[in-house]
Amino acid sequence: MRPIRVILAVTAAGMAGVALGLLIGPSAGPVDRLLALCLSGATALTPATVSSAWSLAPATLLPVLLLPALYLPAVLARRRDGVAPPAQRVVLFGAGWLLLGVALVSPLCRLAAHLAWAHMVQHVILVALAPPLLLLGAGGVWAAPGDARAREGGAASWLGRPAVAGLAYGAAIWLWHVPQLYEAALRDGALHLVMLASLVGVSLVFWRTLLGAAHSGAGAALAAAPVLLATLMHTGLLGALLTFSPGLWFPLMAPGALAFGLSPLADQQLAGLIMWMPMGLVYMMAALAIVARGLAASPLSEVATSRARMSQSPPE
Repeated sequence: MRPIRVILAVTAAGMAGVALGLLIGPSAGPVDRLLALCLSGATALTPATVSSAWSLAPATLLPVLLLPALYLPAVLARRRDGVAPPAQRVVLFGAGWLLLGVALVSPLCRLAAHLAWAHMVQHVILVALAPPLLLLGAGGVWAAPGDARAREGGAASWLGRPAVAGLAYGAAIWLWHVPQLYEAALRDGALHLVMLASLVGVSLVFWRTLLGAAHSGAGAALAAAPVLLATLMHTGLLGALLTFSPGLWFPLMAPGALAFGLSPLADQQLAGLIMWMPMGLVYMMAALAIVARGLAASPLSEVATSRARMSQSPPE
């Protein structure tokens, strides 16, 4: 089974969390709270209460708990078959899982509904950090290490093409930063869940396509690198617009910024800088890594390595 299918299935399990939450009953609070606790309409957040503001909504908690519950038995099964995945893959998956928990369960989730900069930190985790780490860690666990289809990452489908995946990824990022739509997601639990699921889902497809290109030779890697560079540029543009805008994009978050001692505009500027600089650095490093991996896997590189080994071998 391909890693992306497993992780996408777990993402979809968040929808099942909605039904689970509704079964809890009216004593649990409003439906919105059962769907997603990270809403502006939830209990007001202050510096004194932020450390205890964990988000335990079934819709977001269930996928986070399901991932290790599915991953660890698969790792043990591989070991019993004598094809245990490298330890670094398990570490990468664990890092991605922890970041996902930080974004969706820790107080950061609630904080992201009140502060623009916290929203941007959550956004960076969900679209640029957790997905590639999870996918790198899943390789060789839910797909055979030498499985060509897993390396291709679904490149046969139209969405598996780097340019198309990049367009879908960029569209999702820009769409959910439309002020009216994002503020609507902060008010409505169902729409908030759709936002989270769509961002994580399209990010998994995006990163799986590009990581697959890195294992498909120099040509595919060189074709994928411009997609990452274009992503760097358009997310940098969005970050710059947030940073230099003279007006507020998300007035709904203004009270939250004031409660934490920030002016709403300074909060927005900090959010823009986070998208512009650290997030851009992730894309730049990924582009360089993919090109390097693609060149290392190219036939010319293999020939050069073979010649170097022959030149170093002692004469008979």
